[in-house]
Amino acid sequence: MRLSVYAVLLACLLAAAVETRNEIPFSTVGGETLLIDAHIPEGAGLFPAIILVLGGGWSKGTKQAAPRGSEPPSRLWESPRADIWLRW
Repeated sequence: MRLSVYAVLLACLLAAAVETRNEIPFSTVGGETLLIDAHIPEGAGLFPAIILVLGGGWSKGTKQAAPRGSEPPSRLWESPRADIWLRW
């Protein structure tokens, strides 16, 4: 019985719709426009977010450096993926 409850919950999560917005400009650094991709659950309200910061040795990276299978981990929160520049 417990297993069937988990199966129903999993089915509900997978049925939730997610809107994907790609290549959203969020900053310009050194003349280069930095872009972000966002996976946003449908529905009203605020959602927690997980921001995936990718590669670049903590100085510069691109969304293309994302490992395969790095799709949104859940349909319960946003999962933006961004180009970055970090300054120390």
